[in-house]
Amino acid sequence: MAALVRDAADGFERRGKPVRLVRSTIVPADESLLCIVEADSDDLVFEAYGRAGLSFERISVVLPDDVDEPRAGRSSTRRT
Repeated sequence: MAALVRDAADGFERRGKPVRLVRSTIVPADESLLCIVEADSDDLVFEAYGRAGLSFERISVVLPDDVDEPRAGRSSTRRT
């Protein structure tokens, strides 16, 4: 499933829309997949998941803990 998100994100990148799958983690006890997706907006993350054909439980904006390097917020999605 993470490969579907990565492929959709790569397609957005090729069209000049910054979306990148940073990391994915399977949580077997919760039967879920956690993906960290870096994007300029939540809307781009919604659209990327739609293109991947996947549903998700929620999107949460997360902020990096390294204050020395300014970056845009990241969106995290969870699929169950």
